[in-house]
Formats: sequence, structure tokens, C-alpha cells
Amino acid sequence: MRMFEATATGSFVLCENVPTLSKIFRNEEHIVTYCDTTEAIEKAQYYLKNEMEREFIAKQGMEHVLAHHTYSDRIEKVYDIVFGEGSEWQKLSQQELKQP
Repeated sequence: MRMFEATATGSFVLCENVPTLSKIFRNEEHIVTYCDTTEAIEKAQYYLKNEMEREFIAKQGMEHVLAHHTYSDRIEKVYDIVFGEGSEWQKLSQQELKQP
């Protein structure tokens, strides 16, 4: 949740690389990740010195989250899972209609 909140506010995010992040964010486009302490320090120093690049990544992250990862987007996704075609609820409803 914090990843979405931080990027939605336009903050620059430097965080540990977790495999699932790549499903949501593009590294060095929306956020910046590191694999170990040494890399974290190197990237922190780099982006502290390169303000324009840091701000550009933060802006890209914000635009990405606001376009694709809002509460409304999450509600739609949950609704589709629960009530969408092929869902268990949909199957149950169709079975109930067939019963006398």
C-alpha cells in the first residue's frame, strides 16, 4: 500500500527489489530498486546528485499510479473477479436460474 501512496504523491521511491514489483512498476521508470546495501547506497547517492532525473522518475511513477492503480481501479478488479463472467458467483447464479 505504501508504494502506491508514495508514488501517488509524486515522491521518488527507492526500495528493495521484490520480484512482484515488476508486475506493477517499471524499474528506473516509475521507481528505482536495489538488490543489496551497497547498491542502495550507490543509487541513493546518484539520485541525490541528479535531481532532474529523480524528479522525472517520481513524476512518471505518480502518473502511472494515478492512471492505473487508484481505489476505483481496485474496486473494479474485485468486482470483475467476484461477479465477472466465469466467476464462481456467476456460475452459481446461472445454476440457480436453471433450477425449477
